[in-house]
Amino acid sequence: MDNPVLRKELMRYRLKVAKPVKLATVLVVILIFLLLYIEIGLSLHNSSNQGSDASDLCNLLLWLQFLGVLIFAPGIMCSSIAQEREQQTLDMLLYSPLKTEEIVFGKITARIIAVSFLLLLIAPLILICALIAMNRGSLHLFNVMNAYLTTFITVFFALAISLFYSWRLKRTLYALIATYSTVIGLLIIADSMVSVALSIIAGSGNGSSPLLWINPVMLFNQALSPDLAHPQSAIFQLLGLAFYLVCSFILIWTVIRGLKRNRTNTA
Repeated sequence: MDNPVLRKELMRYRLKVAKPVKLATVLVVILIFLLLYIEIGLSLHNSSNQGSDASDLCNLLLWLQFLGVLIFAPGIMCSSIAQEREQQTLDMLLYSPLKTEEIVFGKITARIIAVSFLLLLIAPLILICALIAMNRGSLHLFNVMNAYLTTFITVFFALAISLFYSWRLKRTLYALIATYSTVIGLLIIADSMVSVALSIIAGSGNGSSPLLWINPVMLFNQALSPDLAHPQSAIFQLLGLAFYLVCSFILIWTVIRGLKRNRTNTA
């Protein structure tokens, strides 16, 4: 918390919503989750197949969590640098004694903290279902841990893409459109369509195109697959996550280099 950029970004989130609205939101969220806890407890208690039901519910919650943060995270990252440029405060930030790395990682860390709070909201529900399912032998701890690992790395990759567009494009709206076009349009929809087309051309119906390694939905589905212990599945998962990490650090490094050049030019 010694990074002033991080403190500023966290304070910005706190000041965006008035206290009465925040209080009402918190109360509504607590009420919803209490009702969910009661409903889940009653349904699992009255079910004759508790393990299977708990496993299905756990997978559903993990999917909702993954898709929710994947859609939410890029939206809050798009304003990181573009908004500074729109408000004409970017030069002041670059003139500050802070290192460029501190500026960039301060903005990324603030968004990661915001995403982590969303993950914590639904984590107790997932934990309850996972414990019941694992106790009944219908779910493995490795799948749950792998699902969270895949979620974190995928969201980090989406944040890196959003940060890159926020630096390259002049307006937050343009960065937002470009980010969702890349994550949803290119990595999910276009990748799936091209993979299916290549499978049809190759005469293979299993859809095992290497392009699926960069599809976040397919990677997450692979994380929850019970066949993950199979060598081919493990390689599929590792290659996809490694690709995300490498690309993330390349994008962040590119932004840092670009801001350093801007700092040198404006000095």
